[in-house]
Amino acid sequence: MGNNESSRGKAWRCTVCGYIHYWSEPPDLCPVCAAPREDFEEFIEESPKVVLQSSITGVADSQRRIVIVGAGVAGLSAAEPARKSSPESEIKLLSSERALPYYRLKLTQYLAGEVGLEALTIHPASWYEEQDIELISGEEATVFDLANKCIQTSGSKSHAFDSLVITCGASAAIPDF
Repeated sequence: MGNNESSRGKAWRCTVCGYIHYWSEPPDLCPVCAAPREDFEEFIEESPKVVLQSSITGVADSQRRIVIVGAGVAGLSAAEPARKSSPESEIKLLSSERALPYYRLKLTQYLAGEVGLEALTIHPASWYEEQDIELISGEEATVFDLANKCIQTSGSKSHAFDSLVITCGASAAIPDF
């Protein structure tokens, strides 16, 4: 593997917004600012500085459990650097949707038949296994027990965490005019 390659692929930086994408090639569109593939450049990173013990939780990285609620671009933007900076941590990415995480900006192109499913999904299913990120699809977080550091899902499963990241987005409110 080259200087910038790891088991997670290469690093690509969006020259418009600075988003870092980890894969063998840049995405067709930046998931943050929608810049085209041409606006990505290969990015050579410094060696990650791994914190051996979290000053906040007091939990060693090898025992750290990270749960990310929401598997859109924001969730993946949290999971990718978490894996890179903490290779031994257990990372779970929770999605209420059954489909693989996909680019919301490309949805209309997909529905119009302009792009295929492979261009719509952010990463293929194999990527999550390669990154050692557990993708939990089709389950919604229903109970957040912050005192005991665990969440429960619609499938009645419990997931303990040391770090919780919530990236489930928002819904627009339409005022009653």
